[in-house]
Amino acid sequence: MRLKSIIRLAVIFFLAGLVYLNQSHTRFIYPLNYYRHHLASLSYGQRYYAILQMWYYFAQKNDWSSAYALEKYLDPNDLTYYKSTHHPNDIAQSLDRLAAKPQKTIEDNLEIARLYLIINKPDLAAEYIKSAYNQDPVRSDLEKYYLRLVSPSPSFLPAN
Repeated sequence: MRLKSIIRLAVIFFLAGLVYLNQSHTRFIYPLNYYRHHLASLSYGQRYYAILQMWYYFAQKNDWSSAYALEKYLDPNDLTYYKSTHHPNDIAQSLDRLAAKPQKTIEDNLEIARLYLIINKPDLAAEYIKSAYNQDPVRSDLEKYYLRLVSPSPSFLPAN
């Protein structure tokens, strides 16, 4: 009788370990579940980091209403740069400011292309990269960016 209970207990611990290992890999598939798990931590640092990562997740998905709901738990200094470079209102202001320039430099054209990529307008981004390439055809990185953008590749990440 005692041996059976020890075997049952061992099987239960083994299955619990398998469930734990299975959940540890879900952070790559279900990032919100992973961060929600850390919200119950006793450590303030882990809770803060989990809330910050959830905020980044919602901001990257362009779900700013959910991101705003988490801001009251976060330090505004941690969010300022990302909001200034990815929030739709700030992107529109930056595009207006750069478009108003009479003489655009190569860097201006690349910045406009980057902003158009953030708001998911790759056709307009390709036009500005092409304009930058026409200004300086010697730069091979501009040609690579343009070809990568107009090719049917799955992402616009520079090759390493």
